[in-house]
Amino acid sequence: MAKLSVIIPLRANENIDVIERLCWKAIPEDSQIEVVISDDGSSNARAIKSLCNSRGWRYVRLRTADAPFSLSRARNAGIRAAMGEYLYFEDVDFLHRGDFYQNLLDLLPSFDEAPFNFASIPTLFLTDNASNKLIENITDRKEFDRIFTSYIQRLPFTNPDEPNDLCNSYAIIGSNILLRRDLCFHIGLFDEFFNGWGGEDRDFVFRLLHHNSHLLRPANFSSTKNWKPHRTNAFEGWRSVYRLHGDWLKSLGIYAVHIYHPENAWKEPEIRRLNFEYAERKATEIETGRRKIDPIPFPGKEPLNIFIGRNPVFYNDQIMQALGNVKVADPLQTIPPATFAADVKADNPARVFFQNPYGNEWLREVWALLKDADIPCFCAERGALPWSIYFDKNGFCCESQSYRRELWDKSAPVDAMQYLMRLRQSAEFLEPQGNKPIFDLTNNLDPDKKTVLVLLQSLTDTTTLHFCHPLNNYSEFLDTIREIDYIKKYNILIKNHPLNKIHPIHDVGIQVDEYSLYDLFDISESVITLNSGAGLLALAAGRQVINLGTSFYAQEGLAQSASTIGSILEILESGIAPSQDDVNRFYGYLLNDFYSFASWQYGSRDASDRTKLSIMKEIRFRDIKIDDIRKSVKKKELEKYSLIMDPFSYYFFVSRKKDTRELFTKSDSRISTKANSTKTNPTPLPTAKESGLLTGQILPPAKQINGYQSVSADAAITQSRSIEKIQRSVRFRVYSTLYGAFLTKGQRMRLKEDPIDFFQRARHPASRLGRSIFRKQIEV
Repeated sequence: MAKLSVIIPLRANENIDVIERLCWKAIPEDSQIEVVISDDGSSNARAIKSLCNSRGWRYVRLRTADAPFSLSRARNAGIRAAMGEYLYFEDVDFLHRGDFYQNLLDLLPSFDEAPFNFASIPTLFLTDNASNKLIENITDRKEFDRIFTSYIQRLPFTNPDEPNDLCNSYAIIGSNILLRRDLCFHIGLFDEFFNGWGGEDRDFVFRLLHHNSHLLRPANFSSTKNWKPHRTNAFEGWRSVYRLHGDWLKSLGIYAVHIYHPENAWKEPEIRRLNFEYAERKATEIETGRRKIDPIPFPGKEPLNIFIGRNPVFYNDQIMQALGNVKVADPLQTIPPATFAADVKADNPARVFFQNPYGNEWLREVWALLKDADIPCFCAERGALPWSIYFDKNGFCCESQSYRRELWDKSAPVDAMQYLMRLRQSAEFLEPQGNKPIFDLTNNLDPDKKTVLVLLQSLTDTTTLHFCHPLNNYSEFLDTIREIDYIKKYNILIKNHPLNKIHPIHDVGIQVDEYSLYDLFDISESVITLNSGAGLLALAAGRQVINLGTSFYAQEGLAQSASTIGSILEILESGIAPSQDDVNRFYGYLLNDFYSFASWQYGSRDASDRTKLSIMKEIRFRDIKIDDIRKSVKKKELEKYSLIMDPFSYYFFVSRKKDTRELFTKSDSRISTKANSTKTNPTPLPTAKESGLLTGQILPPAKQINGYQSVSADAAITQSRSIEKIQRSVRFRVYSTLYGAFLTKGQRMRLKEDPIDFFQRARHPASRLGRSIFRKQIEV
């Protein structure tokens, strides 16, 4: 099977001889490359087909001669017909150097790690004379390549925006892009609403960029800036990110040229204007959520995966790529569950994904109907370990059979205590935690009593609503805790769940919400919970754990189950701890065989008058386990100080001086569930005009700009890298956690955002200590 499909859409017209231009192409005969000619209604279809047969190219004919020419329609036909894993969209007027297609093949493995999901080929739109010089040597490929190369060598010293003898224009980005075929279906193919010429490429590329979870985006991402992309040095609007996809191939010396022809008569300016307006309006609607992108199933018989809704746990570029053929079924709850389930079954899916089938009664019924029909249904949810996600075909965690002992007791063990220590050192938790010094609490405990930590859960969580058995409900759990505290035999520590807006037993025991979970493990002998995931972490700490409800980790050698006061007291007095070997094997199973892992931005919103709901945004997987699929994700995030971002380095420096808060919608540092983590709204970057930088402007020598002394871009980059190096260090995390408790909110913010400036202004002895600790980074 071909690795790369070259798709050439066309329609014959009086302006150019498309057969002649096809003959000019020197696409090598290679088993890894196929050529698909997608003909949108040419009158000389037979001649075009004959040429394709002689060249070994595939020919796709659309009977659309009576309709206006549509690039979208022609490209979609080519995409559907293509057999390659990757596609290159090439126009009939484009030519390349002899090594071009091999260079594309060599580039394909880079997509596994590069933060881009497509590449755009920089293109010179040659003048008539420059075109003729190339075409005169079309049969002498060595001379053709020499002339082609000379054009590329002249380009850096040419102003393509003024009349010159080389090119009428220069497009660092354009319609000729390289990407995976499945990605075209995941973003909904080309929009065939576009007719004639213009706008369809903008729309398609915007959806590609929007789909990519690894990009760095400006805050005004959906804005369509109409300045020339090759002159763009302000990080504003989606086209500033788009230009980087051409810079990538420019840096590799991969170019195309467009052979001159008179303007096509069918390119009507008014249609083009309307198309551009539609594309711009559509981009805004997509970014604001008013318009959804619907994946389109592959043609053929590839196994289909159906998503019930668009939860980012699975409605995600990396999950779509891992699964391949996907479709979304929006859960329209005005449709009877039986009708909805029948529609899903009619597609004969290989898998159906639910975020949480217990979300409401409608979902539960659809889940049950599909399961009864032997449709493989997967529950996709956060796991019980930080940054974990599971895709479980056996259901929600508490009811699932995926945790049976026979599945994990032969797993390779991991050192659970060491794993917990790493989480602790990097301050990673399931939910945000307090950071009050634990010695404030230990002084108030009775040393003659055992200390028991009680972990409360969200009052409206699925686990507390549906999995309290053998208790009747969560209120019964709370009453049991009250009774234990009434005995006055133990130091009872009550840690409320961060998502509860009220405290359900505020008058019981000692309230410890302000302390870190890991510090509380240190001072507790036992942990009691209904079935909280934090109980699993307590097992790693070697603590005795008692579950009062249905729990997936309440098994022999792990947590113990109890439901009455007598049985709870018996376990507490027994002192029986979990088996470290069993805990290590269970952790080995979860970490290496069952859980997927990702990073995401953590947030919350109100769910009721009693609770909040956690929100996961911008999920980026690093390890995917779904059914028999095992995939390690190597793709990197686009970082602000990658070399490819150099066109914007001065802009970043000026913007940083203007506003040091969050600059991007997709941040280069993810919000995590660490101590003192806060949810921040992105602050828009100042516009190019506001920042003193105009797109296409020649930068002046160093001078005073916006009240700040201008420095070189290299110096700005070096200082910012030093700041990030400090922020990412374990020493800084420890220092800011300990010292932050004594600072005001504004001081903590300044320490977090610009530690170099904070330490340089240090007056307090503790601040000066920090300056001494990080002296090397500050002096760089």
